[in-house]
Amino acid sequence: MTRGRLIFPFMASYRRLDVEAMATVGYDDVYREPILIDDGSPLGASGRIEMDAVLVPAQVEDRAMNELRMTGAGNTPRSEVTVVHHFRDLEGIGLVGDDGMALLRVGDRLEAIYDRDGAKVLDAPAPPGLYVVEARPAGMGLGRRRNLLVVTLRERTEGAPV
Repeated sequence: MTRGRLIFPFMASYRRLDVEAMATVGYDDVYREPILIDDGSPLGASGRIEMDAVLVPAQVEDRAMNELRMTGAGNTPRSEVTVVHHFRDLEGIGLVGDDGMALLRVGDRLEAIYDRDGAKVLDAPAPPGLYVVEARPAGMGLGRRRNLLVVTLRERTEGAPV
């Protein structure tokens, strides 16, 4: 039975937070982010450790896509982007856990968005970066399996509360 598909997909490049590797450096379980390390500077250094980039098919919401087009000209009207992923795609690249939950989580960072031809549509360098602030399943497909994952990303400085 069909589970649907994304319409006009792009490719989103994510750098997932490596929580296991940060266990020795420091990870705040309450805020779900790395702690700042005292390096003598006023702000401290980030203990953030990221996994290798992973490309995920994504549907970028229309309003967000129009605003992303403006960022190329240096105009950033909004610092929040919503993208939708299909669970079938996430399963295919190993981003669904044994419990059926997506492995894209709060704290992961969007690195870039590419079009079908591989041209970069959005570059989201860190800092400040675009970080996942919400990743929630939305709806079940006809086969009574999870269908879509809606991901909200926000621009923010590391260590700033979500």
